[in-house]
Amino acid sequence: MNNIFYTYNNEAIACCAIYSVVKRLTKISAATISIILPFLLNDRIVEKLNSTESDNLLDFVTQNRKLFLNFNGRFMAFLPITINSVVLLKDFGLIKFENNNHIVLKKTDEIDFSKSGVRLLRILSASKKFAHMLKSTDIVILFNDLRITL
Repeated sequence: MNNIFYTYNNEAIACCAIYSVVKRLTKISAATISIILPFLLNDRIVEKLNSTESDNLLDFVTQNRKLFLNFNGRFMAFLPITINSVVLLKDFGLIKFENNNHIVLKKTDEIDFSKSGVRLLRILSASKKFAHMLKSTDIVILFNDLRITL
């Protein structure tokens, strides 16, 4: 993996992004958790999420198609970081796994991010909108729309 990519998108920032979404949804499928980082660790997508009026993730993707042309490559690149981050969140006692392939919020402690860097604050802001959009999104349709191949 490219060292610059990995340094910029490390497990610490990934854990914050994933936890922020799971905290708002309280329960999330493994498939859904796998698309969080390709969305929230892309600065241009974060910028668009923070400024969009759309409440529909599929509409958002359609309206910003250029941002998603290489999504499958990003999705695959982020899988190892996603897996590592989910394991860390589990080890920290913040999430747990259910038998039905879902990840559930275990602790709802508030984490103070006020002294975090600008990038993380933007990601956390976008995660609110992203989580809201995810609630009403069929993940299978989203995977097809984003042309994710497993």
